[in-house]
Amino acid sequence: MVNDMSFCVLCKMLKIIKSNIQIEWMSGWAQDKTGRKFVPYMPKPNKKDPLNRLERKEQSIIFRLRTQHAPLNHHLNRLNPMHEPLYPLCDYAYETVEHFLFECPNLQDLRKELLPLIPDINNTLFGDVSQLEQTSKYYNMAHRRRAKAQTQAVWQ
Repeated sequence: MVNDMSFCVLCKMLKIIKSNIQIEWMSGWAQDKTGRKFVPYMPKPNKKDPLNRLERKEQSIIFRLRTQHAPLNHHLNRLNPMHEPLYPLCDYAYETVEHFLFECPNLQDLRKELLPLIPDINNTLFGDVSQLEQTSKYYNMAHRRRAKAQTQAVWQ
């Protein structure tokens, strides 16, 4: 009888600890200063996020794009100021996620093929599984194209 009672107390303690950790984590999420750009699209962690149903490689791509930590020149320049932030495909001043996904004229063909009709952050990076897969495919194809342009620029 004592063992069952001890087990119940232990279970209750673990539930309280888990609840406190979750409350503390959510408070940190809500008060954090970084990543605020995407809070309107994801105000709190979502276990049903379609991102969770992608393959690991695709998850990584979408997550990096969402957090602005994709290996694009603007981000790399923030990490190392000696790295030029220029966009190699169209000489735009900053190779940002927004320019890469939505603005570069040299990626218009891929954008038309793989992104929504009027692409924006919400429907491109926070859409359904099918769209996230398409966005990942866009990233891979566009990234190859920009890497080729960047390599050619170095050799010239």
